[in-house]
Amino acid sequence: MSRTQRLVRDERGSGTVTAVGTIAGLMTLLAVIHLVSAAAVAGVQASRAADLAALAGADIARGLAAGDPCSAAAETVSRNAAEFVDCRVGGEFETEVRVTAAVEPTFVLLPAGLTLPGGSAERTSRAGPPEALAEDADRKAPQPHR
Repeated sequence: MSRTQRLVRDERGSGTVTAVGTIAGLMTLLAVIHLVSAAAVAGVQASRAADLAALAGADIARGLAAGDPCSAAAETVSRNAAEFVDCRVGGEFETEVRVTAAVEPTFVLLPAGLTLPGGSAERTSRAGPPEALAEDADRKAPQPHR
């Protein structure tokens, strides 16, 4: 048996090991991408629910609709598939409403009912009268140096 034939025989199966290692690496990468994407989607959903709920509550606080601002905010959050966490009316303006909503990320790769530690994505939004926008802009404007 020649030296070349022995080398070829000794390397038999190495392609399978390389392929299995490559597939395992790609599967791990896809799982990490899935986890990051699910967390980002949950954050956007929580932001959307909090924004809409704060607007609904502010309309009631300003007298544009009847009802309780926090009740309307809680209903709006639940209609947007989020969990209602907190609602506060008042602050700098009496018609200002702050709403906090949370969304639990959905991981398709995990069996139903299992979640990862780290909890849910929680976001807070504020809505108020139009005058609040002008004052926010004044506060954020750069101040001249003396």
